[in-house]
Amino acid sequence: MEPNTPICEKEKPSMVFSSLLFIFYMLVDFLRFFNLIPLTLGNGLYVILGSVGMVYSILRTNIKRQKPVFAFLYVYTLCGIIGISLNGNANPQELLWPFAFLGLATVLLNFRTSYKVSKRSYYFAVVFIALKIFLAGGVDGLDTVSSRNTIGIMMLIYLSLFAISSYHDERRVSSFPVFIGLLVSIMAVGRSGILTFAILLSLFFLFEFNGTRHKVRNPLRWFVVIVLFVVLLFLSYRMIEPFFANAIYNFERRGLESVRTQMWADYLGKTIESPKFVLFGTPINGTPLLDWFSHNLHNSFIMLHAKYGLIALLMILYLIARASIYYLKERNYLFLALLIATFFRMQFDYTNFNAQLDIILYFLMFYRYYG
Repeated sequence: MEPNTPICEKEKPSMVFSSLLFIFYMLVDFLRFFNLIPLTLGNGLYVILGSVGMVYSILRTNIKRQKPVFAFLYVYTLCGIIGISLNGNANPQELLWPFAFLGLATVLLNFRTSYKVSKRSYYFAVVFIALKIFLAGGVDGLDTVSSRNTIGIMMLIYLSLFAISSYHDERRVSSFPVFIGLLVSIMAVGRSGILTFAILLSLFFLFEFNGTRHKVRNPLRWFVVIVLFVVLLFLSYRMIEPFFANAIYNFERRGLESVRTQMWADYLGKTIESPKFVLFGTPINGTPLLDWFSHNLHNSFIMLHAKYGLIALLMILYLIARASIYYLKERNYLFLALLIATFFRMQFDYTNFNAQLDIILYFLMFYRYYG
């Protein structure tokens, strides 16, 4: 099937560059996560890839086109320098992270990525991670650099890249990729990953995404799709029953409550003690939970405030709100669904603001300036 939106000759080199860059990113991502390369090397390669992408975007287009990104980068970095000086929650090396993930987002904003590459990358990620979990006898048997929650984040990133390239290539995005992403999240057991994909799947049931044309599904078709996926879920349960049982046990044992709520309350309670903390971020210490979780408060926005202060927090919330309004006005329900899923996932882990999911968040935040 030929794409509905043909690629002109002038666009082909940029598409090749963009596609190769994200192939290399995926390679680094998997090698780093599965402890096949040193963590420092993986982090350095992220920064190099993002910086190369940012420079290429400037050279291939022009620096004026990148003004929204560079204005954000300036304010964000300045807030980071102030935070390092006043609260000590971050280290100077973190000032390099925006060049990694904002750089990769800049490539997505300026150039199309191959639909075939994005599609195959997503299904490779699904099959590879599912096999690793299966062969390890469960997610706890994996040798990884970070927790099992990272698997759900990786699934969301690669699904989003697939959806973005489908949108640009005028391709239909079905519910099936989201469904298998949910299955992998169930195998990975993490509650927030399962809930994120469940929300995303519900949005894909509600809307029909056909290239740039999005609409609410016909109720009859909606019913048929739900019945079909209930059958698929039952069949999947029969095939990977132990993983379902493990995920269900995790929900039954821990529910939706966690130590996170008390930890967030400790942070907010300390924040309101001082106007300085409110404006510039609160040192993460002073209670047993804050001392124990000083590097990860399991909420991206709270960590953003802790490291970058109130100005950065308000700036990003404003950009997310404006992007949401833009997608509603343009009836771009696909990107709105991805933004909702990303925003939800950010509430339960330190997934953003110097982490890989920034690639998707920054793309969705700035797309209205480029789209």
